[in-house]
Amino acid sequence: MTRKSHTLLFCVLLVAACAQTAGLQVEEKKSEVLDSVRLAEAQMQASALPSLKGQFQLEQMPNSVIVTYRVEGLRPQRSYRILWTEGGSCQNVRLAEAEQLSVLKSDRNGKAQNTFKTEEHSVSEDRPLLAGALVLANVSQVVACGVVTAQAGRSAIDK
Repeated sequence: MTRKSHTLLFCVLLVAACAQTAGLQVEEKKSEVLDSVRLAEAQMQASALPSLKGQFQLEQMPNSVIVTYRVEGLRPQRSYRILWTEGGSCQNVRLAEAEQLSVLKSDRNGKAQNTFKTEEHSVSEDRPLLAGALVLANVSQVVACGVVTAQAGRSAIDK
């Protein structure tokens, strides 16, 4: 091989190596973006209690999801089930098919604020909460519902 051939071969190999490295970096970045969906939220839309306002924040931890909520406009000193339903919609929620995550108890002013943990779901991987909606319900009625969406940065619930 001539010196020119060696130089050309070197350039081809260098370009191929750079392209392969760039391709790997793109795949790694794509994976990082998917893995970085660590926060999600659900803004509650009232159905049975018109003055209800509420926000749920979901944060992915290594083996669980921490759910923090703040809700007001509830009936005072009542218990409500916090449910999760698949489908990402608040239309036609079937309570019998929803999965109970926790129980919320309102104070004498109709407010509730607390944190709980679920190990049965993740934010975006196995059994993703992002594919559903959070529902507040009393014994037989949907009180409020919020579709779970990915969240960028910190929520107002932290402030």
